[in-house]
Amino acid sequence: MEKTILIADDEPSDLRKLKQLLESRYDVVEAENGYAALQESRKLGEGLEGAVLDYQMMGEYDMNNLGFPSNYPPKMFYGNKVAIQMRSEGFQGPIVMNSSMAEDLKFILRELDNVYFHNKGGDGQEILDFFDQYLGQD
Repeated sequence: MEKTILIADDEPSDLRKLKQLLESRYDVVEAENGYAALQESRKLGEGLEGAVLDYQMMGEYDMNNLGFPSNYPPKMFYGNKVAIQMRSEGFQGPIVMNSSMAEDLKFILRELDNVYFHNKGGDGQEILDFFDQYLGQD
């Protein structure tokens, strides 16, 4: 059985690119925003083995109901907040934070454990290599 990777990005072309990259070796579950990513993570439970999260994702929902601070922008669901929530709910697998600001985020988000920061662009081979190394190839 293939290992399952969750990919979340609000940009359809980036989501497609990630899926095409990963689906040759992993089962891929897609989410079009951070809220959907949390829902999929909860649904998959222990069957989820890794995640790729866009840093900045748009979406219409009330984040205060999910335990985020009241001053948190309601239309933005940042990947780091999704990652923190996933960790608080028991997910311990590897997470790739996919962003054009990845180098800056390494320092800003150093509280996140077991996270690889990837700069968007290129063919994304580094993401595949990261999961192959961390999860092993079947």
